[in-house]
Amino acid sequence: MAFALKKPRRPDTKSGVGAPTEASRQKSLHWTHHSRNKMRYYRLSEARVKRVLRAPLRVEEGIVPKTVAYMQMAGSIKHPSEIWAMVFDEPQRRKVITAWRYPGKSPVRNPVPFAILQEVSEFLRADENDSASAEA
Repeated sequence: MAFALKKPRRPDTKSGVGAPTEASRQKSLHWTHHSRNKMRYYRLSEARVKRVLRAPLRVEEGIVPKTVAYMQMAGSIKHPSEIWAMVFDEPQRRKVITAWRYPGKSPVRNPVPFAILQEVSEFLRADENDSASAEA
């Protein structure tokens, strides 16, 4: 009778010990009633909107003050469309205000200024350095 040897558990998986994962550093998402209704209308799932937020093709300033709109291409070559998601960042969470499907290709509006993108990337780097020093 052969017994399978158990693999030792790695310290960074499921045990809660080790380096924090990327998922633990992300802000939690809060879905408004408006965003849920629009997702239902345009046949968009939560996973699809999360994918747009994680890997956008284009990032622009939102129409609403202090919001950011993320876009990702969808559809086919013959029937192209874009999926948009507008979010408002709060200190503890990211509020998804609305999501929609745009038929065709939308014109480029106001991209997020480079200074703001640079500031966000510096903030993320500083946050990673703080977490690394806290572990040591």
